[in-house]
Amino acid sequence: MVIVAGPKTKKAKGPKSPILAGILNFLLYGIGYLYLGKRKVFGIVLFLGDVAFFAATGYAAIAQISISQTYVNINSIGFVIIGVALGYDAYQLARQPLSSV
Repeated sequence: MVIVAGPKTKKAKGPKSPILAGILNFLLYGIGYLYLGKRKVFGIVLFLGDVAFFAATGYAAIAQISISQTYVNINSIGFVIIGVALGYDAYQLARQPLSSV
């Protein structure tokens, strides 16, 4: 007996929330893209980079390796700027009609 499966069809889901996509991308870089199902590889790379940075920073804190306060302040400002840009990009991406992406 041979069972042949038909082509997989994806159910059309409703539009994703632009605000949620923006917030997700701001908080955890790349997760907003994964939520939208767009720019998946870029989203995964961003998320892994974010995890690697926080793992390294956490290791430095646990190992009591000195991290200068100036570096932390500048780095924090940079992460906020990147987070805002990624959040805005995911928000705009979610607002686009499905046919134009």
